[in-house]
Amino acid sequence: MSADNTEADDTMWCLALVSSIAVLFLSLVLQRRFALPAASSAISLFLQTADMLRKSTTKKVTSSCCAACGITEVEADDITLKECATCDLVRYCSDACQKNHWPQHEKACKKRSTELRDELLFKQPESTHIGDCPICMLPMPLDESKSLLYSCCSKVICDGCSHANNIREVAESGWSKCPFCRDPTPSTDEQCEKQMMKRVEANDPEAMCQ
Repeated sequence: MSADNTEADDTMWCLALVSSIAVLFLSLVLQRRFALPAASSAISLFLQTADMLRKSTTKKVTSSCCAACGITEVEADDITLKECATCDLVRYCSDACQKNHWPQHEKACKKRSTELRDELLFKQPESTHIGDCPICMLPMPLDESKSLLYSCCSKVICDGCSHANNIREVAESGWSKCPFCRDPTPSTDEQCEKQMMKRVEANDPEAMCQ
């Protein structure tokens, strides 16, 4: 950030501080002289709004000018500011400014790039082509071995919900039941096939695909 931008930010801070002191003094006068209990709430709301405005204005000034030389797109029509390719914190007017500003920006750039990479890495996908688990509503794992199809209702349940259901059933009754429809799970392949055929006769698309 250039020296002009730094001075502008310092001036803004001073104006905000002076305004806060003046408004606080006015609030005390109103409360003592005129007994206005609502004044403090109004002043508090005003200070919060002013602080939010100051932050948004500072952010706008920083992102709308070159981080190295401080030039803005308004000052030069033929210049288009480009964001840093690694992070989204600063913008530059040229490759030379980006290279000169790198020693000051390197630490913040690496920190922000790590945060962006972690967000992308640990971001939960909205869904998959397999669909979502009908119990926890999380995307089904792509590995089909980590999910289980229940023949009683033709629902595919993720291993996490199946395991949680087994723990609960063992602790309560000792009988294994479907985590979705609560029917007893079949103990033999014949019972499983019979339940599946009932679902097929009911025109269940999940059962027909098996």
